[in-house]
Amino acid sequence: MSRDNFETVAAYRLSPGSLGVSHVVDDWFALATARATTMVNSRGETRALARGHPVEVTEIAGPLVHANGIAYVDLTTLRLHAVSSPRGAMWDWWGAADSWYWGGISLVADSGRVTRHGAVWQNPDGSFGVTLLPIGASRGGTGLLKSGQPGTMAVVEHFAWPRVAHISTDYGATWQARLVPHAVASGGRLPASWTTWPTL
Repeated sequence: MSRDNFETVAAYRLSPGSLGVSHVVDDWFALATARATTMVNSRGETRALARGHPVEVTEIAGPLVHANGIAYVDLTTLRLHAVSSPRGAMWDWWGAADSWYWGGISLVADSGRVTRHGAVWQNPDGSFGVTLLPIGASRGGTGLLKSGQPGTMAVVEHFAWPRVAHISTDYGATWQARLVPHAVASGGRLPASWTTWPTL
């Protein structure tokens, strides 16, 4: 790991049982195994993450990581809180102009179908926001459109037809639903013309 163009480097051994490496905050990453999760950085520092109580998806208040399922890191107490879901959860960070952390989370039922779809983001004050969107059950997660605009997020219903984008321009305070044109890819950029898309 490096934060200075590899003028200095910190190296960490990944064990065969590693469950994943996830970005946490700044240059801190979480290294997860079946037994423990540790945060490491490019200066060779390590911090152990303790296990906290499981939380509902609406209680996410920090960056999401892979750690025996999907969990969020409480940056104040250095605790991992698993996100409760019958069969698990999926997530994907996409980043925005002002936040690495804007992304989507989907809850998976015992049947394997995704039942709840949400958006997670970091606010300008460093706190985290989460909202569940009015998207029905589907075969998979959502797509995300990069906006390049602070506070603007667009979540696309990947497996619905017609495709609908749920868009917020104020850090999740309000949302609007618009039909996505055929030419717009579900995982691309949010074009400036999105304001002309039909509303629902």
